[in-house]
Amino acid sequence: MKKILIVSLMAILLLTLTACGKGGEKDRFVNATVEVGCAMFQDENFFKDLSNGNEKTKEIFAKYDFNIEGDEAMNKMSALSLEYQKDPEVVQKIKDGITKCAGNTFNQKVLEKVAAEEATKTTETPVVTETK
Repeated sequence: MKKILIVSLMAILLLTLTACGKGGEKDRFVNATVEVGCAMFQDENFFKDLSNGNEKTKEIFAKYDFNIEGDEAMNKMSALSLEYQKDPEVVQKIKDGITKCAGNTFNQKVLEKVAAEEATKTTETPVVTETK
């Protein structure tokens, strides 16, 4: 009886240690997202074939123990992503992580995007004409 109890306790301990090593969902999401972001900046072919980029993204999220098989799982991932986009801590960790791996490329892309958005804004005042 003691042997069964000892084996059971060891199994529980092993499962607990394994689960703790992977981190919580939020940490796993951040790490997976950073890895995908880094792959986008480091692999110039990432966007040339969208199905390849999609597969790479799925592989990375699966590596972090997210279920990515089937439409229902992907819908859950989309909802999770939307939830974490509202969390400033998660957003900052992702930005920091991608900045570390992509460095100047990431910063330059962000600056180019901001400049492009500013250029599309009109600074002209509309002319109002009165009709009698």
